[in-house]
Parts: sequence; C-alpha cells; structure tokens
Amino acid sequence: MAMIDVRAEIEKTNKDFINIHDFIEKIRSQVKGTLPDICIWIIQEITNKITIPELSPVSVYEIDEFYRVTPRSDPFFDELNFIERKFKLVINNKILPINSDEYSEIPFDWVDNDFFRFGFSIKELQSIFPTANLSKAIPKPLGWGEYATPSPDASTSVVIDTPAGHSPDIEWEKSFAGRSAALDIIGAISKILVEKSGSKYLYGENVSASAIADSVAEMIEKSPASYRKLIGEALKKSGIATAE
Repeated sequence: MAMIDVRAEIEKTNKDFINIHDFIEKIRSQVKGTLPDICIWIIQEITNKITIPELSPVSVYEIDEFYRVTPRSDPFFDELNFIERKFKLVINNKILPINSDEYSEIPFDWVDNDFFRFGFSIKELQSIFPTANLSKAIPKPLGWGEYATPSPDASTSVVIDTPAGHSPDIEWEKSFAGRSAALDIIGAISKILVEKSGSKYLYGENVSASAIADSVAEMIEKSPASYRKLIGEALKKSGIATAE
C-alpha cells in the first residue's frame, strides 16, 4: 500500500492561494524592471480593473497555521488600502521582506509576516494578469512573450521572452570544501562591482548585500533570498563595510 504524501495533501487545501510575497516573486520572474517599478506596475494594473470606487478587484485572503484559507470578514478592513500599503513598503525598501522564521544576519533584510500570511486567489489574479504563470509548481521555461506589450500606463519596461519562474532556493551548507576561498572570491567580485557601479549597490556609504544579491538573482533567474546571507558573509570576511 502506497504511503500518503501528507505535505501534498496539505497543499491541496490551498492550491488556489498565493501569498503576497510569492505573488510578487512570480511576477518579478516574468518581467524586466526594478523591484520598485514592478510593484508600481502591479498596483497600476490592479487599479485599472476597479469597477466600484475604492473597492479592490481582488480579495485579500488569510492562511492560518493549519493551512486553512479564509477571506477577511472584518467589514472595516480596507483591502485596497492594505494591498497598496504592503506594496509601498517593498517600493520604499527596494527588497522583499523575509519571514520571521528565517535567519538572516544581513542588516538590509526586514521582516513582515503579513506578506506570507495574507494573499490572493490565483483565479482572481488571472483576471488581471491573464497570461502570467502563477502556478505553484515550478514553471516550465515557456516564457511569457505574449505579455510583452503591457498597458500604456505601465511604469516598467516589460520584455518577457526569458524563461519564467525561479529555480528552487539554494540551501548553503555551513561547511564545504573551498568555502573560505569562495567567500574571498565573492567578496572581491562584490568590491569590484561596487567600484564599477557607483552608488547602485550602496546604502548610504556602506555596501548593500541585498542589492548585489538582487542583481545576481536577476541574471541567473533564481530567488535573491538564496544569496543575501552568503554575499553578506563574504563582504564581512573581506572587510567591506555594511550598514548596521
């Protein structure tokens, strides 16, 4: 008798739910532009679908510790305002937040569990982003070329003929052969990158490991969360100043 895959069974209960963080990451993997510009564009696309003033065209759902998805029943909960406030945080911080359960020594990371606790119905989102791949499965590299012509109001240039989706996050081992040398190399390359790029990778007068990780992730199409800690560690090992 085959064993039951409990995780798969749990996931079935919320297969139409995607949290705010993962939704932004999904869209980000299929468009070209900075993270703040992409968030501005998403909000514009949502706003363009409003048919009743001040009423969000997509509902906000909440997932509890038992993976049960429920709509917000609070009559005073302003869904559109909530969505805009969360996206504005990403725009201002220029990076996505981490979950409080994640461990990070990078000073540029910030925590907001609302991005993981709240989200949307994939079916509802498809009415606004009809050609976006919002599947929870790792997408096949089919691209999203038909979405290369966004609405005239879109703030970010969109060129979507690259493969869609992220590869699974990398789990960096605490110890592996050549780790010390790898950190030295990453630190040296990061220093060269900062020197050649002016203020793009600076936060004040210090180096932003998250900004470097975002550029690395964009080039090789993986989640930047996989690289922030390693790059931050390499910067510290190399004696490069990072923000406190």
